[in-house]
Amino acid sequence: MKRISIAIASTMLIFACTACNFQYKKEFKDNNVYAASLGEVEPKVEGNDKNLKYKIMKSFVSLAKYYKNIDELNSDSSIIIEGIVKSTESVYFNHNVTTVSQVELYEVYKTNESAIKKGATICIKEIGGMLDKETLYKIYKEKFPDEEFDKEKFIPQKEAPNGIRTMEQGDHIIIFANKSAQDKCYYVTGVYQGKYLVYNDRVEHQVPSEEEARFENKVKTKKELIKLINKN
Repeated sequence: MKRISIAIASTMLIFACTACNFQYKKEFKDNNVYAASLGEVEPKVEGNDKNLKYKIMKSFVSLAKYYKNIDELNSDSSIIIEGIVKSTESVYFNHNVTTVSQVELYEVYKTNESAIKKGATICIKEIGGMLDKETLYKIYKEKFPDEEFDKEKFIPQKEAPNGIRTMEQGDHIIIFANKSAQDKCYYVTGVYQGKYLVYNDRVEHQVPSEEEARFENKVKTKKELIKLINKN
């Protein structure tokens, strides 16, 4: 059964105010997933599917581009793949948290790269991710060096840009992505806009409800989505 964290320590409220100071790294701008600005952070209590306790931090980001349809996502993506997330790792560096997921490819719908093929494993990076107790403790000590904090009282938090969580182990996904200029990983096109979760024959576009309302292709099944992808 999912265990949902309901305890919100007063120190967590401090972090909710300071997290808006995050500055996303240049590599996100270089890869067309740059978040132009960050606003207030809204703590939201939520559970996950691994019997872990953590809180969702909804960070408000202003995107460089809002995609209107599948054609635009397709045009701006070098690969479109379907796969299963085998593992994830959240990396905190220079006041940013990034999730790096290892994805095993089940299908490839678009690519010009010989290495992108069924059965291969690629890494995909996303803005956002998990901040564990150790990381939160270090963040607080940097900001408030004269204060004393009990590390064990910190509740792990997951930063979710505009409320969209990063990938988790076991997720079945269809991803529109682009190669990183810095390494061999890929970035989801439009921060999260090029991400679909797959549930058997159904799909769910990973965008906030207000963005979903503006998106022209409101597909509900995997078959519908693949048909639009292959239209080009």
